[in-house]
Amino acid sequence: MPFLTASRGRGYSSFVNISPSKTVHNSARTKKWLIGAIALTFGLAACGDSSEAPTTGTNDATNDAQAQDDVCEVSAEHEAQFEAAEEPSDVELDELRNEVFSDMECLDDEVETVELADLSTLVYMPDGGFTWYPETEELANRGFAVSVGGGQLVEDVRDLSPNEVEEILIDYVEKYQDSEDWEPGKSAIGGWQNPDTGDVALNISIVEDDITVAREIGVEHDQLAIFDLQLETSVWTDGVTP
Repeated sequence: MPFLTASRGRGYSSFVNISPSKTVHNSARTKKWLIGAIALTFGLAACGDSSEAPTTGTNDATNDAQAQDDVCEVSAEHEAQFEAAEEPSDVELDELRNEVFSDMECLDDEVETVELADLSTLVYMPDGGFTWYPETEELANRGFAVSVGGGQLVEDVRDLSPNEVEEILIDYVEKYQDSEDWEPGKSAIGGWQNPDTGDVALNISIVEDDITVAREIGVEHDQLAIFDLQLETSVWTDGVTP
């Protein structure tokens, strides 16, 4: 099972806590809001002793609204639809998932890069992990990630130090980046912590633009789940391979 990004609590998955991977993946979204807030603060300070008192009420509200509009996130309407679903992984919601994917094109401007040595910090949170492209050191943040091979299980990562996890990741990347299952420019390294056991599954992953295609690939490879990068949540399937 692949993973890319961690938890925005939504009530329909186990992603209920803020994790290191959320900090990595959502930092660009947060930066835009902060830049707007900082600019507003300095703008008011520049008014100084002007004879005209600055109008803060309406202007503040307008500037704050504009800053919020710049944040790339799932709409409240879509969030409500998934939260209301009895079974969020149901195939009947796939059309809605693809709709969210189309609406989240803004994420393409918020791709984060992470060095291999720092990936170890992303797997200590239950249900945490990553989908990472070694060639560019970019973390996938849009689409539907699914494992296609190269499975390796790291038992109970909670008993390992960050340095030990880092060594495991380095060895894994060196081993599988040159394997026959690896497609340069398409394949990524996926990692995911099983929240029930603490075990971390490493694998070769790809990211598809259509969840129906990702599901088919997941079934072909007997995957326990695929990962919705927009909603930052697992989509459980009928497979058994993590």
